Amino acid sequence: MRYAVVTEPVVLGIAKGLVSLVIEIDPSGYVGREVGFDSAGVLRHRTPSTTPPFGEYGILGDGPPMDIDVAIRHGNVREITQAEFEAYWARSEITPDPADRPRRKV
Repeated sequence: MRYAVVTEPVVLGIAKGLVSLVIEIDPSGYVGREVGFDSAGVLRHRTPSTTPPFGEYGILGDGPPMDIDVAIRHGNVREITQAEFEAYWARSEITPDPADRPRRKV
């Protein structure tokens, strides 16, 4: 497994409000777990998750395999350690205050 922080504006534009997406990439290049934060450091995205509003679908997890080395060379992606990823993941298990959760348009 490899781990990275994505700050690529084009990728993050898919999920409005995110400024960073922390990802876990398996040896085949598929993204398994993701956590995303806004500019204030508030959790806005977590997958997989059974806790609303996050759900089971990811931003990058449903796409083609990722070549992390190419992404790093392209910029706006930096590799992190497993311990760093697990710290972000543990932080995402804390349910944010309902007032901080993204609102669904009705």
